[in-house]
Amino acid sequence: MLVIAHRGSCKSYNGVENTRSAYTKSVLLGASRIELDARMSKDGMVVICHNPTVKLGKKKYRIDKTNWQVLKNLRYPNGDPIETLEGVLDKFLDKIEINIELKGRDLSMVDKVVDILHSWNKNNPKTDMYSRVIVSSFNSNLLKRVALKDPKIPLAYLLLKTLFISKLKRKILKITAKYNIKILHPNVYLINKSFMKWARSKRFKVYTWAGFKEEDNLKKRDKIWDRLKKCRVDGHCTNYVEEFQNYLEK
Repeated sequence: MLVIAHRGSCKSYNGVENTRSAYTKSVLLGASRIELDARMSKDGMVVICHNPTVKLGKKKYRIDKTNWQVLKNLRYPNGDPIETLEGVLDKFLDKIEINIELKGRDLSMVDKVVDILHSWNKNNPKTDMYSRVIVSSFNSNLLKRVALKDPKIPLAYLLLKTLFISKLKRKILKITAKYNIKILHPNVYLINKSFMKWARSKRFKVYTWAGFKEEDNLKKRDKIWDRLKKCRVDGHCTNYVEEFQNYLEK
């Protein structure tokens, strides 16, 4: 099972999500992949931030309403700056796989992301970018745009937990067939043997994810991980990289 660092490895050591320190720790711990979140600033820079707004000190900054000239001078409590996608790829893609989650609804951001990936690929001819990057989103329109720009980029469809499994499966098949998506990223609470049997029958790769607080409770965490292991998912995007690695090694 692949160990994927959710927003980098930060909860294992009280770090800050989506920062250079969290990504560096993921590499040092031997994670297979980093998951990060891409948004676009007011002036068109693709920056890494999970929420629409970042709060630093007493001020809040809405990413899509703030220029990069302002954002680049901000610092997280650990001293790390806000990262750009281009910067993260340059620092880490030759060391670890990267899953770029597209946030928001701005289709022009997709064009920027694909252009950045193409530029990195051109500047690093010895490394196969297409085998080291996954682009994911809850928004099928963003995934469609990626597929139109470059059908070779691996895509993953993100799934929230839901009570309406049969309806969800029909939606999944409609979207994945249209855009040639072969990877699913379901929330851990969607996973059971029935779901995995269906996913395998459709030849999907399944990499689960847990919300930022869903693994904080030790008892719930062990139950989640036990279920994922029994269901034999392909990988898990976890907030606790080191602990999950130790669990798998038991």
